[in-house]
Amino acid sequence: MKQKITLMAAICLSLLLYGNNSYSQNSASNHDYIGSVILNAYVPEQAGDMPELARKTLEDKLSLIASLNGVGRGTDMNNFVSPRFIITANIVVISKDITSTAPPMTAYNLEVHLYIGDGFDGKKFAAKTMLVKGIGTNESKAYMDAIKNIKADDPAIQRFVTEGRDKIIDYYNTQCDLIIKEAQVLASRNDYVYALDKLGTVPEDCKACFDKCINASIPIYKKYIDLNCQLYLTNAKAQWAASPDANGAAAAAGILGTINPDASCYKEVKELIDEIAKTMKQYNTREWELKMKIENDRVQFAKEMINIFKEMAVSKTKRKGYNTKGW
Repeated sequence: MKQKITLMAAICLSLLLYGNNSYSQNSASNHDYIGSVILNAYVPEQAGDMPELARKTLEDKLSLIASLNGVGRGTDMNNFVSPRFIITANIVVISKDITSTAPPMTAYNLEVHLYIGDGFDGKKFAAKTMLVKGIGTNESKAYMDAIKNIKADDPAIQRFVTEGRDKIIDYYNTQCDLIIKEAQVLASRNDYVYALDKLGTVPEDCKACFDKCINASIPIYKKYIDLNCQLYLTNAKAQWAASPDANGAAAAAGILGTINPDASCYKEVKELIDEIAKTMKQYNTREWELKMKIENDRVQFAKEMINIFKEMAVSKTKRKGYNTKGW
């Protein structure tokens, strides 16, 4: 089975490894490699006066609902997904009783409100309310018993998830031009990473918008790698000038290996590589060893870019938190 990743990861891998020309030609036919709508389970602090174990049980239940309905996190590269879309819940205690049995038991009647939405912009796409009951030897166990009675495969919950997914797709398809415009404004301020992040949150299921965002991402990414090319080339030259020996060559190679061959200054990069290789040859260091290191570094850098964007997205979530006000 082909692995799926998000638009951002596809752009990074394709442009870093193969260049934007090959990606432009093949992007329309390579959707099997791109991620679809993914819902991240989120339990807010205000989700009822809930014991910690019950909170974890609820989060696991939300993850199960997403997975069973085709919008959950997968494994491997599917872990690189935008944390933007969430499935969340709020719980209201309708009644709490202590039974007259021996031993006494705690019984809960809970009103569970399920939501699907955009956790960044605070836009709610779907909602569902249901009642569940639970009983246990203490409050925590009674709470968890009630949550376990939320059936992830309930047809009503399936309809709720489908509604949320469809509204996410419709929202991005109808707001696509605005999304692209906002990304282009960010790019005009040299905020290339955040511009790409905005375009990269559009899931592949929003096919019309997804294709537009790929096309809009490529020139922005080209400007991004051009800027980095100049910065990295200057750094590599400084390393080599300061130490024109094996150590300096290794340091420069590590930097040069992160430069995309499609960058506008890559001709100068090749000239520096040839200069270093020629010098190293005088020290009985084979030219191909240096060039092989550079190619290996480039592949490794492409993989690291996936983690860079993933960490950036997660960091943004931790910094800003989720906006579920009014849900």
